[in-house]
Amino acid sequence: MTGHDDMRYIWPKKEHDLHAPADNYWSFSDIGWQRRLGLAGRIRGFRRAAELLYEAMISQHSIRDLDTVIFPYAACWRHHVELQLKTLLAQLRALGDLPVENRHHHRIDQLWHEARNLMIWLFPDEKEDLVAVDRVLSQLADLDPDGQAFRYALSRDGRLTLNEIDKINLVAFHEAMMGVANYLDAADTSVGVSLDTKREIESYYAAEFGDAWTGFS
Repeated sequence: MTGHDDMRYIWPKKEHDLHAPADNYWSFSDIGWQRRLGLAGRIRGFRRAAELLYEAMISQHSIRDLDTVIFPYAACWRHHVELQLKTLLAQLRALGDLPVENRHHHRIDQLWHEARNLMIWLFPDEKEDLVAVDRVLSQLADLDPDGQAFRYALSRDGRLTLNEIDKINLVAFHEAMMGVANYLDAADTSVGVSLDTKREIESYYAAEFGDAWTGFS
């Protein structure tokens, strides 16, 4: 099996194949089984990728990595937040008996604004934690409004991205993002449990009272 260091200088070969079978159990990624889980694998994966990149940047003490890997690192965090917010929103809307609305944009400020309002409506005691999350997500949205700034040097209209920031405190950035990620994960779990309970109760009453049951509204 080719080692990591050996792969650094590999040149294209005719036998290279993106569909090649794995050599052993630890050399393949089983993405097929996750299809029924929707975005769960990607949400977890982009967060874990950010964590791994952070650990590598901090431990290696490489200026080259600190100044370049920051872009995929921050992009992973941003995409994690976007996917988590979209999943959380879907559950919040279902819990509040609101119609399904698919979000096909990448504006985390808009996604967070809607999720925040629904959290306040459905869970009024959450206001204190929401203030801290709001601060970090507002800053993240300012840095990268539409998911392009950490990936490209120029925006779609030709303007420089990230042109108002020269340095990022990696430790402070990571701590803030971990806090937000932990909160959103906990919120998603809590809302999911509430939604499951709601559906179980509705199923019970529907079975008990049949056509006479019209819901709790």
